[in-house]
Amino acid sequence: PHPNGPGPGSTSATGETSPHLCLQTVYLKDCSYEAPNGPRVDGDHVGVALQMLGAVRSANIRDAKLRDQAMRAAKSAALNIAEAAGRVSPADRCRVFAIARGEATEAAAAVEIAVHAGDADDSVLENVLRIADRLVGLLTGLAR
Repeated sequence: PHPNGPGPGSTSATGETSPHLCLQTVYLKDCSYEAPNGPRVDGDHVGVALQMLGAVRSANIRDAKLRDQAMRAAKSAALNIAEAAGRVSPADRCRVFAIARGEATEAAAAVEIAVHAGDADDSVLENVLRIADRLVGLLTGLAR
């Protein structure tokens, strides 16, 4: 479900259709295609990027500069995925997906560094790395 109520285009208990759109809904349609030399991609990468953003935010990195870097990288990964969805050229789309992959890797590395530096609890690391591994895997297929 959508965090602010019924999901976009869904029907509420009163029978009304929600007018709100979210990143995942808007780009799921545009991102569905057969990746070159890879499996069919149905837009799952957008949802995983948003999970990554949430996991980085939940890491509660105490070092303000490192927290800012991690959050900017996680946001950039999601934004670059959205940007790639709007690209027409396959080569350009692949280039932007590769940038998103780098940003996802940077966000995960920032959380890992924060944990090792004592600026975040180690309990958050496993979840961040699990999500990052999935996102980087999806983006690697899309960047080829």
